[in-house]
Amino acid sequence: MEIFPLLSYYFRRHGAHGLHSPFVFEWYNACVIKRPAPAETERIEEARKKFSRNHSLFVKQDFGTGKNNRQMRVSRLVKDSMDARMGEILFQTIRYMNYRQVLELGTCLGIGTAYLNAGGAASVVSVEGCPATKQFASQFLAEAHCTEPTLLQGEFSEVLQSGLRELKNIDVVHVDGNHRGEATLEYYRQLRPKMSDNGLMVFDDIRWSKEMWYAWREIASLEKNCYSIDLGTTGMVFLRAREHGQYFYLKK
Repeated sequence: MEIFPLLSYYFRRHGAHGLHSPFVFEWYNACVIKRPAPAETERIEEARKKFSRNHSLFVKQDFGTGKNNRQMRVSRLVKDSMDARMGEILFQTIRYMNYRQVLELGTCLGIGTAYLNAGGAASVVSVEGCPATKQFASQFLAEAHCTEPTLLQGEFSEVLQSGLRELKNIDVVHVDGNHRGEATLEYYRQLRPKMSDNGLMVFDDIRWSKEMWYAWREIASLEKNCYSIDLGTTGMVFLRAREHGQYFYLKK
């Protein structure tokens, strides 16, 4: 984790107070302000607790970090997965914005996938590079009573070029599987033309390394006429064209 960009975030972040954008103000109050967990997300967290006690070993293939064929416990996948706070934000955002088509790059254990699905999207497609991880994700989604997501296995670049070539009008893209900055930028370039006019692009671990921080800042710069939301570890870009874009450091 890059320390200086993270410190900058903590000094600049704020809540709804001082938000001059009506759209961001309303979204923040509807989707980020913490509320009691609904039944849909409680099931996800119950499944998380169960899998956190699963210490079975398996061989992990990790194309995103280059650390292939290493032994890992299933319980470690839980630690590497989306936390409940970010899951709640995406769940509420999908419901609030009525997003329908969701694509996720990086299934991991499927916790984030479950949150994306619980928000009411009609279609959730998630891509995972590791075959063993995909199998555990299928088990997790079944445990969380989420049977609708489509799980695909393969390297992101190959899947995007072949299996997802015809995909268009994507409402939400969630990128959380490759921690190389140039790869993240390339996924952005490939997926941006496929996004719906008012869609949302979400990038996790934006301060994981210098190159990831650079990639995120480049994406925010390219989307200078949109709303970029910095939540510390996660960056979100609402693709709502306006004359002057804005960058917000917000508490979650």
